Amino acid sequence: PARDKGDKRKIIVVLQKAALETVKTKKGYELVSADSHKSILTKLKKDISEYRPDIVHQCLLTLLDSPLNKAGLLKIYIETRNNQIIDVHPSL
Repeated sequence: PARDKGDKRKIIVVLQKAALETVKTKKGYELVSADSHKSILTKLKKDISEYRPDIVHQCLLTLLDSPLNKAGLLKIYIETRNNQIIDVHPSL
């Protein structure tokens, strides 16, 4: 567990291999989703089952609403398939 300035122990959660990518469409840039962008993913020879931002969203909702987060004891990171790290602010 990590320690904070107030010497409180924190639990660190890392959501790994999140397929959070954008694609340019006629509407502009959009987050790639298996439901909405099946033809684009097929054309790019990507595994459609891996592009589920709704799963990441549901995990974030659950974690952010947890008693640990409300007590300030939770730290959340998202690591994308492109090895980018996203630090999730606890008060979202």
